[in-house]
Amino acid sequence: MAAKTVRIELDGDYAGWHAEMRANVSMNEVVEVQSENLPRIVAALKRIVVSHNFKTVDGETATDLGDADTRAWSQLIEKWGKALTEVPNA
Repeated sequence: MAAKTVRIELDGDYAGWHAEMRANVSMNEVVEVQSENLPRIVAALKRIVVSHNFKTVDGETATDLGDADTRAWSQLIEKWGKALTEVPNA
């Protein structure tokens, strides 16, 4: 299966922030993202996020997605989950 991605645009305090994320992921990756274990969530998102323009909590470019504000992460996860239900299979 060819790789599929979705562009997730954040809003509110994070308007202008975006991430390109894999849309065809394994169930294990979805479970990891939905877990309550922060290290597992971070590790899974680092595999799923293809590119991003996120900033650190100090406003610098986040070279490591794990350095971005946790509220941005929450919005990203929520929007990505919704986008997965809208991506066509073909």
